[in-house]
Amino acid sequence: MSMKTLKYFLRKYEEKIIQVQAYGSPKDENGNFICMKLRTLPPKEVQKILDAYKRSSMAMDDNGRPYHSPTNEILHETKSDFGRGFDHLIAETLVEPDLKSKEVKDFYNCPDISEIPRLMFFDPKEYEYVSNAVMDIHNLGRKQKKDEDLAVEVKNSSSAGKETSSGQA
Repeated sequence: MSMKTLKYFLRKYEEKIIQVQAYGSPKDENGNFICMKLRTLPPKEVQKILDAYKRSSMAMDDNGRPYHSPTNEILHETKSDFGRGFDHLIAETLVEPDLKSKEVKDFYNCPDISEIPRLMFFDPKEYEYVSNAVMDIHNLGRKQKKDEDLAVEVKNSSSAGKETSSGQA
């Protein structure tokens, strides 16, 4: 890889603030649409938040004895509370409304920011709307399928002009 090409990939992460219209297109007293502001988080921070809700423990059988591998090592299992981890990610991503603010915590009488998204966005469709916005901004879940499609497109375009097994170019 040439140094000119490599320079494209060697870049620092830049946080972005993205404005998204609130669910249901509500308007303020002046008739302006109410928007939410979301910030992008570095991929390492996203992973750190989600990993904080994983727990590893010894894998046990029904009698409470640990499972062993063929080499007699004790096996472990990892349990993840992805829902709560993702709610924490929502709270960290949203700038407006600020789910970490004292006012919000006091209103919901809830010091744990991972519980606030489901309290604030109690309508399932609104919660889904906010979740999808967070997934899109962090390139999680919903966009992965599109990325896989893009990989297939790139693969297909790199073989363009080459003969396929069916004899077509």
